[in-house]
Amino acid sequence: MARFFKKLYSSQKETIEDDFLELDDEKVGETLGVKFIDTFKHSHGTLVKVTAHKHPSAKSVEGTIEPEIKCDDYTVKAKLQTSNKFEATISAADKLTKGATAFITGKCELGPESSKNTVEVGVDYLKKEYGSLNVKFSTPVTLETNNMELYGAVVGHTQGASIGADVLAKVGSQEVTKTNGYVQYDDSEKSIAVWGKFDKKKGYKTGFGVYYQQNVNMKYGLEASFDPKDKDSNQIRVGTVKKYDNNFSMKGRITMTNLEEFRAGLVFKLALSPDSKVTLASDINANTLLNLKSSKKALGLGHQFGLTLSFFD
Repeated sequence: MARFFKKLYSSQKETIEDDFLELDDEKVGETLGVKFIDTFKHSHGTLVKVTAHKHPSAKSVEGTIEPEIKCDDYTVKAKLQTSNKFEATISAADKLTKGATAFITGKCELGPESSKNTVEVGVDYLKKEYGSLNVKFSTPVTLETNNMELYGAVVGHTQGASIGADVLAKVGSQEVTKTNGYVQYDDSEKSIAVWGKFDKKKGYKTGFGVYYQQNVNMKYGLEASFDPKDKDSNQIRVGTVKKYDNNFSMKGRITMTNLEEFRAGLVFKLALSPDSKVTLASDINANTLLNLKSSKKALGLGHQFGLTLSFFD
């Protein structure tokens, strides 16, 4: 079945990213990270998702409220964050043609001295047998041409194989600032992917990667990514997922950066009831345990631990 471009990575993400702790410099620390998720659902198609997250850094608590209202013809979604980022989207499905969803999104980011307000208009089209198309135009409310952007993504799909690419370009200068390419094959037993990326906003950062996943009684995944301009960020990640029953699962991950930094992640997820789950996660600095030298700031940090409680999610 064909997917949108942003969903091509879903197999890899489930195995080596979902539920594991983030190692962002501003989020790591020496305390326990705690996350709380609750979703309030109404029979008329209305729901509100509330998330509160205290990272191990203990500097602050991130809060997010995401209401969603579904009508017969339209869907309204919003996202309100304590980081002073807000957005609201109105979308309509199958109005232009079957499989197409048109949308308009308003975004506001409040800063200490100024705010950033943008409007996005676009269309997502999915044909499950053949592929997908995404087109989006973004402009600041001031209509500054230099800050207008056009995004496009396309995916072709046939017999389990998907080929996709996306491009982000400045409208005023007609300059490509970001692009990604992806080739993936999936069947019931395995998933194989190869990709490349270029991002001018991150200092002309480039990257290439491969991924292989085997689905047997456990899922095994191996990802290797390379950046010719930043060899210190070259990374290999190996992940496993084991579901013992509908109530308990376990994940493991080994991360090796530049073949010098080693971290080991472990996740336990337990269903307390049909509507509630608890997730325990850890990410251990293996260099410390093995008395190996740690040079990189992100992976030279100490052990990290997290607890997540989710309800109706």
